[in-house]
Amino acid sequence: MIRLESLTKRYGDLRAVDDLTLEVPAGELVVLIGPSGCGKTTTLEMVNRLVEPTSGHIFLEGKDVTRVNVSTLRRRIGYVIQQSGLFPHMTIADNVATVPRLLRWEKQRTVERVNELLALVGLDSATHATRYPRELSGGQQQRVGVARALAADPPVMLMDEPFGATDPITREHLQDEFIRIQSELRKTIVFVTHDIDEAIKMGDRIAILGEGSYIAQYDTPEHILSAPANEFVEGFLGEGLLLKRLQLARVRDIETFDDWPKLRLDDEPAVVQETLRHISREWVLVLDEQARPRRWARTSALREGTDRLSNPGEPIQTVLQDEFSLQQALQEMLISTSGGAVVVDADGRYRGVVYIETLNRAVRSMRADAEDQLVEVDRAAGNGGARR
Repeated sequence: MIRLESLTKRYGDLRAVDDLTLEVPAGELVVLIGPSGCGKTTTLEMVNRLVEPTSGHIFLEGKDVTRVNVSTLRRRIGYVIQQSGLFPHMTIADNVATVPRLLRWEKQRTVERVNELLALVGLDSATHATRYPRELSGGQQQRVGVARALAADPPVMLMDEPFGATDPITREHLQDEFIRIQSELRKTIVFVTHDIDEAIKMGDRIAILGEGSYIAQYDTPEHILSAPANEFVEGFLGEGLLLKRLQLARVRDIETFDDWPKLRLDDEPAVVQETLRHISREWVLVLDEQARPRRWARTSALREGTDRLSNPGEPIQTVLQDEFSLQQALQEMLISTSGGAVVVDADGRYRGVVYIETLNRAVRSMRADAEDQLVEVDRAAGNGGARR
């Protein structure tokens, strides 16, 4: 857990951060967001004392760290910035090993940790460990920056617009990858961004800051979108709140998936023909031995024996991972000509099929839930259940 208590930073008469009190629960990712100059980055930098506070206290796991040794403190905190900040003269492996070396880890332990972390962020150590930062793409460099921040298994991570310098497609992939990593590691993270969509997607909680780091609202993304605290928050969220809420629900949250006739590559010919007797659809989905979707096969060709399950067949146009947000799913399906998509789990195994109509039902359900929440908020505020 991190607790900031009456934290203030002055530059002459200017108060960049003014009496900020905020608690970041253990294992959660808290996003700081607000207009330029509201003190987001200054707050972040005070946590690991890159900037010393003028007054106030910073508690890390219950201990006041405003007066501890700075070097010791920083080795307990992972730090990721917009430009990966890798040392250009060092290999990727040496970059990741920076803090373990400072902590005097044994060489074998360090090598194992480097390999483990590169795999965690989706980079093959055999391919990338001996390369230099200039030989990697921007997205790959950001992955290495995350690996370096995690190297000594710090309890806390600070992330200052870590994906902001990448193109939109790479940025979305990095966000998804980090959400996956955080679901496994559950680090305590303070994350600064200027992008409200990124805040909604990434944050367990969001602190919307005004001038001088005044907290306009601090709550879960669901509650902020359902009940903005004031006009400032409403203006900051912008239009399209329902579409933003689609980022909060996952494909796996859909109550039931449709099924589709399917065969497996290892099915015996007799099993194939018996299954085909009960299939009225034109196409059948072919799965491999691990139940992962491989292709579409035309049922008539299989019945006639002119097609074998192992043939290439028709590729599957749209595949959705069940961890995708409904917004991602909608984007993928809008560019699909089939109107449907195959859903798989984290290991690529078949879970079912969804259609645009399925997402429409989910959207209507979310709209109804949002309206119910607003009624509850108004009733609790004494508005008689009617918005004013």
